[in-house]
Amino acid sequence: MGQSFVKKEDSHVTLKVQREKEYDMIFRIRRNVPIRKLVLAYCDRLGLDYETIRFTIDGCKVGKDQTADDLELENGDTIDAFTDQSGGGAAAMSACSAKSFT
Repeated sequence: MGQSFVKKEDSHVTLKVQREKEYDMIFRIRRNVPIRKLVLAYCDRLGLDYETIRFTIDGCKVGKDQTADDLELENGDTIDAFTDQSGGGAAAMSACSAKSFT
């Protein structure tokens, strides 16, 4: 008898990336691929400099080497994109360190 191959339905996740309430884009990525690939694709499509954009989930910075599995992302979750700014934000980011998003 032949082998049956079962496709794992949850090997991908569909995420929305929004920048300052405009420029929404939908991405479907593998759960084990670094978010960096999504970031590079987003920046490339909008002509943005990869080094100047910050990505957050619920206000916590996303590490570009983290994966959707690391961040426990689910279909339909939103990643916010912001132009990076220097200074401030220490109090807000301290709450995120417990979630290990950095």
